[in-house]
Order: sequence, then structure tokens, then C-alpha cells
Amino acid sequence: MTMTHTLFLAENMFLLSRKNDSGTEQGHFVEYALAGCVVADLTLRGLLVPHPEKSKRLLVQNPDARTGIRYLDEAFALFAAKMDGKTAESYVNKLANKKSVLSGIGASLVEKGILEEVPKSFLGIKWSHYPESDPSPEKALIAHLERVMFDGKAPSAEDCVLVALMKATELLNRNFDKIKLKTNKARIKALAEAEAEMTVGAKKAIEAVQAAVLVAAIVPAIAAT
Repeated sequence: MTMTHTLFLAENMFLLSRKNDSGTEQGHFVEYALAGCVVADLTLRGLLVPHPEKSKRLLVQNPDARTGIRYLDEAFALFAAKMDGKTAESYVNKLANKKSVLSGIGASLVEKGILEEVPKSFLGIKWSHYPESDPSPEKALIAHLERVMFDGKAPSAEDCVLVALMKATELLNRNFDKIKLKTNKARIKALAEAEAEMTVGAKKAIEAVQAAVLVAAIVPAIAAT
């Protein structure tokens, strides 16, 4: 077993992107990491596939298919209706701006008894914090990823996606020992770029997140000047 059986890729990323006690978000541009996990999960399930002639684009397969996972099905329905044949970056950007879909990842973890939802509001703006009710799934996930990153355990495609997207959104430093991260920098880079373990579609999802995060980080800096 290389990942927890009870959680899916985006749910694992959601746990890693929340502070355990307060349930507040940590990391940078986390919405892109969550969107990338959803796109990667759909490619790993064969519902999104690389375009045979246009290397940056993804095609929808079986548009009426359903996974039985609410947020994945909502995302896939959105993609099937409006995104077929678009670039992977377009898929990620579209979903990153769909809070109604991404909030379903947290809701799924609440339903499983792992997180608690605490509604917040200020001046009419509403959001939620997600403190942990059951810390054991995240502890098991972190222990597993430590074995992959620091002890040479063979990774799965899902492991590589998580490492790559945590690296892109500053979540590695928020969840793992900084000295170990520095010592194993080459190993982490290799995992994030692992060609053998990942499907082409999952790799495209990672590249799309990296590109989207780069743009999101640069645009405010340009505007400020």
C-alpha cells in the first residue's frame, strides 16, 4: 500500500493545506494545487486523456461517466460541458476559480469524520475553517510521504503528484522537517519530475499548476510596479 485507501488525491492535498488545530489554510495558491489534484485524479481514472496531436491539451472521455465521488463528478461535468480539448492549464484555472466545487473536497472529509467545518464570516464574506477531528489519516499520510521522500520508498503516481504540487505551493515546508527537505532536495526534485511513475495526463496536470501558480505570483508583482 502506497497511499491511504480511504482518501483520494485531492482530499490528501486538502489535509496537507490546512493547519491541524485551527483549520486555516496554509501554503500559497492552494486552490491551484487542489484543482491540479482533481485534474490529475481524472486523468489517472482515464476520464481526461492527452490529445494525440496537441501536446498541451486534454480530451474528455465518456462525458456521461461518473466516479461516485461528488466533487470529482461536479468537476468532470464542468469539464465535459465546457472544456473538452482545452489546455491542461485551462482546466486547472477553470476549477481553481470554482469554489463551489473545491469546497466539496472539505465537505467530503467532514462527512468521513476527519475534519470539522467551522463557518466564518466578515462583512458579508463567508468561508470555513476545517480543524481536524481525527488526526490519524494525516499522520499516516505524512509518515508515508516521509518514507517516500527521505527513506527511498518506491513512489506511486499519486505520491509524485502530491510531492510536485506541495513543492509548487510551499506546502512541503509547512508539513515536513526543513533540514530533511534540504538534505533530500535532489530526491524530492526527482519525485516531482518522475516520468516513469506518472501518466502523461497527470504530468500535464502538474505542469499546468506550476504554470498557473507562476502567473498568479507574477501578475500582482507587475501590477504593483
